[in-house]
Amino acid sequence: MGPTKDSVENKVNLAKLSLEELEELYERQNNILKNKKIVQHLPDKGKQLQQKLETVEKEIELRKDVKKLEKSMKALAIGSLNEEVAKENHVQHMCSIEKSPTKDRYKPFSTLQKEDKTKSEKPTQLIPLRESITLLTEQANKLTIEKARINIEELEEEHVEL
Repeated sequence: MGPTKDSVENKVNLAKLSLEELEELYERQNNILKNKKIVQHLPDKGKQLQQKLETVEKEIELRKDVKKLEKSMKALAIGSLNEEVAKENHVQHMCSIEKSPTKDRYKPFSTLQKEDKTKSEKPTQLIPLRESITLLTEQANKLTIEKARINIEELEEEHVEL
């Protein structure tokens, strides 16, 4: 005996329902099963109802697992916004553990005899890690833009030569 037309229709319907609708259906089926008077009057004493309830429960669990998997896959996506958030979290963590020097560090510029007075006499300046990372990021962006401009110029020159 193969699956009946009714059971095939139920499976198709379950696949089309949203998670909220499945949860609502589960609650209704469960409430019917709890009502002993209704279950006693059913010809199969609620066996089909119990099977449908189990099927709905499995579908709900499957949907929840899929949602969890989708969330974890989004977190693993390369080049996504989450990567930027992770970088920012890392920067914040590194900045939080950065310690300011409690005493003056050894400064080689102050111990060397300076013969050339034309050079700037400003000592090396300590800057916070966050500011350093910002400067490095800006420099990297400028280099990328400059490389792109040079490549465009080279392509235009090659196109003119052809």
